[in-house]
Amino acid sequence: MKKLVFKNRIVNIVVGSIFILLAAVGYFSGWIEEFLPIFIATVILFIALKQFIFSFREISNKNAIIILLIEILLDFGIVAAMIYYGTYLNLLIGAFIYLRGLVYLIINFVTDRDIEFGEYMLHIVFITVGAFFLFTSIDTQTVLILTLTGILAIIGIIYLQDGIRKVLKKQQAQKKTKQKTEKVKEKKESTISQELKETYKSSPQKENKDKKPATPSQTHKTTKPETELPAGKKVKDTTDKKVDSPDKKTVAEETIKVNKGPDKSALFDKTVVELKEMARDRNLSGYSQLKKSELVDLIVKNDK
Repeated sequence: MKKLVFKNRIVNIVVGSIFILLAAVGYFSGWIEEFLPIFIATVILFIALKQFIFSFREISNKNAIIILLIEILLDFGIVAAMIYYGTYLNLLIGAFIYLRGLVYLIINFVTDRDIEFGEYMLHIVFITVGAFFLFTSIDTQTVLILTLTGILAIIGIIYLQDGIRKVLKKQQAQKKTKQKTEKVKEKKESTISQELKETYKSSPQKENKDKKPATPSQTHKTTKPETELPAGKKVKDTTDKKVDSPDKKTVAEETIKVNKGPDKSALFDKTVVELKEMARDRNLSGYSQLKKSELVDLIVKNDK
């Protein structure tokens, strides 16, 4: 079966369809009977060439290759005689079948290769059937017409089913590959989703750990932090001025707080960059390499 069909599935489907169409149209229209020698010669030529190409690729023995070349030349002679004369069909068909079985056995003997019992017996049958056609005197034209029709149909079915089988096999392989790809994609998406969930769960805990406890002054502080003043500048005392607001005491306390400078705990809430800007505004020196706690101490010490 593998020796007869092609590797390409499309070619098998096309060739199979052509053979089946020839068998049906040829039998019912009478073409096979009219062109019987040409039909038989075409089938013989096709089988001979296909068998020769396959065997030539598989065999490396020089003697076997010479035998194959002799066989294909004899097959060409049989085909030419069949087309030219249009008679002696029994003799020529028998010669072709007998030659095919005999050459197979000779090649196996020369190459000394292992063969299956079924394949060996099949070529024994070829020799037997070929000898029958060679030496029989029975007019087998009707038998040949039916046989040729059956052979064409069988060959077409073989090619067609092989092509369809390969197409279905490829579709199944593509379907499996697609399912496998979807599973990998789903697994990847599930992994990413799980990682996001774990990250989301761990984020609040990390924020709580990084968050410092609020000091009492921060807890009760509701107003914006006071604006820092450059060193050497004082805030005018507003306690002696008349204020229409009833909270004169609160204004005085805030003024005193500004004079005393910023609260140390409030300074710790600022960044290192902000602290360095405050130090620069106070015309301090040697603060560029200091840490946050040292910057706070320097600013507090300067404001006292």
